[in-house]
Amino acid sequence: WKSIIDQHTPEEVGAALKHPDQQGREIARLTRQIEDLTRQKERLQERIRTLEDREGTAGELLDEAEEELRELGNTLAEQEQALAQANDKIRIIGKGITPPCWYQRVQETNPITQANWREKPYYLFDIALREDHMEVQRLPVPEGSAEDDNGRPYAAEAKDLPLDEIPYGERLTDVEMRRAMSPLYERAKASQVRTYSCIFYVRVWDETPSGAKDRWKQAHDGVLEQLFGTHQVRGTSWEDRGQEPVNVRVDQGGREPVNVGGNLDLRDLEIAPETRCSEYDRERDYPYSQSLERQILQELGAIRCMYTDRVFDSLHDTEIEHIVALSEAHDSGLCSADAETRREFSSDLLNLTLADPQVNRQKGDKDPGEWLPQVNRLWYARRVLAVKRKYGLTIDRREQEALQEVLLNLETAAKSAPAGSSADSLQ
Repeated sequence: WKSIIDQHTPEEVGAALKHPDQQGREIARLTRQIEDLTRQKERLQERIRTLEDREGTAGELLDEAEEELRELGNTLAEQEQALAQANDKIRIIGKGITPPCWYQRVQETNPITQANWREKPYYLFDIALREDHMEVQRLPVPEGSAEDDNGRPYAAEAKDLPLDEIPYGERLTDVEMRRAMSPLYERAKASQVRTYSCIFYVRVWDETPSGAKDRWKQAHDGVLEQLFGTHQVRGTSWEDRGQEPVNVRVDQGGREPVNVGGNLDLRDLEIAPETRCSEYDRERDYPYSQSLERQILQELGAIRCMYTDRVFDSLHDTEIEHIVALSEAHDSGLCSADAETRREFSSDLLNLTLADPQVNRQKGDKDPGEWLPQVNRLWYARRVLAVKRKYGLTIDRREQEALQEVLLNLETAAKSAPAGSSADSLQ
C-alpha cells in the first residue's frame, strides 16, 4: 500500500484514515446520482429512437431531445469524474489498508518483503466482465474461520449474508451490479462481518472484445474495484475457470510437494567441469509448453514457489522454473544428446516447479554450487540429483561441495532432532 500512499499528501492520507465512513458515504451518494442519470439517459435515448421513426413534425422535437441528451451526457461525465476522484481517495484505505473479510494466514518467506505472515484472501465470487454486461457465479464457502471471530466458521457467516439474493448467471448492467452487491459492501465496510472494516475479494475474467478495453476500465475500475478487492485471472477463459484452484487451504487442503526420494549419495555421479560441446539454442532445442504449469500445480497442490514457500493467488504470478537450468544441463552432457532427448528434458515434470519471477531471475542458469534456495534445500538437492542421474549428467566440483554440505547439514540436524522426525522436515 506504500505505492498508493506515495501518490497522496500526508494530509490526504490522514483525512482518509480519520474519516473512512465519510468517503464511503460520498461514494454512495455519487453512485446513486450516476444511476439516476444513467436511467434518464436510457429513457431519453428511447425517446429519440421513437422520434426518429416518426414522420412530419418530429424534427424539432428530435433536435430538442438530442440537445437534452448532450447536456445530460456532460452532466453524467462530470459525475463520473467526481466519483473517480472520490474512489481514488477511498483507495488510500480500501486498496492497501482495508483487509480481506475472508482470509487465511500464510507464512510469508519472500526475502523481499521480510514479513512473517500475510492474510491470503478467499474469493466470494467469479465475475465475467463482457462488452455490455457482467455475470456472477458463486464460489464455495472456504473452510475455517477468521481469528477475530472466536472460531465462528465462514460457513456460518455465509448464512447471515444476502448471498442467495444475488442474481447468479444473469446478464447484469453496471447499475444492476452495484445494486446487487452494495448490501455486501456496506456490511463489510460497517464492520458487520469482521470486528473491523473489511472488503470481500472476487476473481474477474476479462471477456471484453479486443477493441473494447475502455469498457474493461470503466466497469472494472469504476464498479468492481469500488465494491471488492479484485484479482484479474489471466490465461484461463471463463468457460475453463474450473481449472483455476480457488480457496485452497495451504495448511489443510493443499498437498505437500512431491517427495522425491532416491539415492542421496553423490559417489555414483561423474565429477567433471561443464563443457559446451555444441551450440546452445534454447528456442530450437529445448521447447516446452506453458500449459505444463497445470501439471506442476497438480503435483505441488498449491500455487507455491518452492524456493521461498510463498503461496500465490494465480498462476499468472509465477513462472515455470527448470530446477536444473536448461543451459546448465546442456553444458553438463545434453550438448551431445539427440533432439528427442533434449525436448524430453525441457518438459520433464521431474525437473519443473513454479517460482516467484524475481527469485527465478536471481537463480537464472546457476547450479547448486552458485545458488541455493532459502528453504526446501533438501527437496532441491534431491531433485537436482534425481535429474542428473536420469539423464546421465555430470556435476562439477562446486556443485559436489554444495550438495554435500546440504546433506551434511541434514545429518547434523537429524542427530539432534526428536525421534520420529522425517528427513524432509530437517531443513
